[in-house]
Amino acid sequence: MTISLPFTTLDVFTTTRYEGNPLAVVHIPTDPKKQPSSDQLDQIAKEFNLSETIFVYLRDESTDNGADELPEWKVRIYTIEGEIPFAGHPTIGAAVHCLTTLHPSASTSGKPLKGRLLAPAGPIDISFDPASGAASANIPHNVHIHTEKPPSLNDIHQLQPSLKDHFNPSTPSDAINLVSTVKGMTFFQVEVPDVETLGQVSTLAVRPDAVARMDAAWNVGLVGSYFYTITSPFKAAEDVEQIQVQSRMLLNSFEDPATGSAACGLAARLALTRGGNRVVDVELVQGVEMGRKSVIGVRVELNQEKNAVERMELRGSAVRVMEGTVEV
Repeated sequence: MTISLPFTTLDVFTTTRYEGNPLAVVHIPTDPKKQPSSDQLDQIAKEFNLSETIFVYLRDESTDNGADELPEWKVRIYTIEGEIPFAGHPTIGAAVHCLTTLHPSASTSGKPLKGRLLAPAGPIDISFDPASGAASANIPHNVHIHTEKPPSLNDIHQLQPSLKDHFNPSTPSDAINLVSTVKGMTFFQVEVPDVETLGQVSTLAVRPDAVARMDAAWNVGLVGSYFYTITSPFKAAEDVEQIQVQSRMLLNSFEDPATGSAACGLAARLALTRGGNRVVDVELVQGVEMGRKSVIGVRVELNQEKNAVERMELRGSAVRVMEGTVEV
């Protein structure tokens, strides 16, 4: 039996079509007999050939509400290599899509709307503000900075031979880190001195997972390379530290226009290690070099002792591009 599944594509972390990071949102029907298998979801994601595809399981309006009466949607996220527990740009794209098209009050309310995505990494509270056109998501997090075998200069030389002259024994030790936002989503975080150096990063690099030496209990999942430079001084306004960053994310020979999970990991590490305010706002610009500028917002709130992340919020916009059906 052929199953037809409606889909929508959106460009995420932008308000301009054909910029940002493309995402496919595929609806899965409520009838279990018409739901594709995991293998079929994997095939669909490979067919779209985007950095991620998110599958949204349509809700039974009579039962699929949380205890607080927020509408909930189960979601599964796939790359072309398989399922992952969490990713930022599918979360924001799905938040915009679900709250503007699937929410019971989507067509009648001009007020901010709220809901919840039930992802493998955990429940994600989402909201959408029609006035700003932006969505926010309370991100599940389990931030871990790998320390058993810290990344070295040689690791960066392997990942990016073009940057060898910029990374030498005088390079600050905190310029290279290996950080997991959640278990299974890990990124090298490499700080470069300026935007010009960031532009020298090449996609012709070795696989990050061939270089990474993750802590034993965390040695699982995806590993990417996240290169960044801080483009503004650290500023504090009303007890909120503000940081602006430009970044690039590479996974093997692939470059991603916007990577919310990597942005969250970087924002968390900066908040934890700077010794500044409890609340840190980071605005990250990514995808400039590939002509798909994306703007990602992350707010990190630390606990009173400033030694753990208490709350992490991801913010961004999305614009609809295409609609259709995919058959399995």
